[in-house]
Amino acid sequence: MIFSRTWALREKGIDEIEDMILNQNKFDEGEAFVGGVGVVRHTISDKIIGVCTRSISFFVNLCQRIDPGLNGHQSKDVKNYE
Repeated sequence: MIFSRTWALREKGIDEIEDMILNQNKFDEGEAFVGGVGVVRHTISDKIIGVCTRSISFFVNLCQRIDPGLNGHQSKDVKNYE
């Protein structure tokens, strides 16, 4: 959904990913953090302000609620996003 041409689907995709990562606790925190950063990296520069602000909101929530405790492999993944 975050790769959709339709902005409403991109926004909904961020909502669904945030729900999976922050509310359903299906993933290891380090992996969830890395995945969340990947979503934010792709959506934060969106031309539609609603998608951009939703991405920023997701990133803030991600940083506040997950202590990634990244291992060496995951730290390299985050550095690749820089």
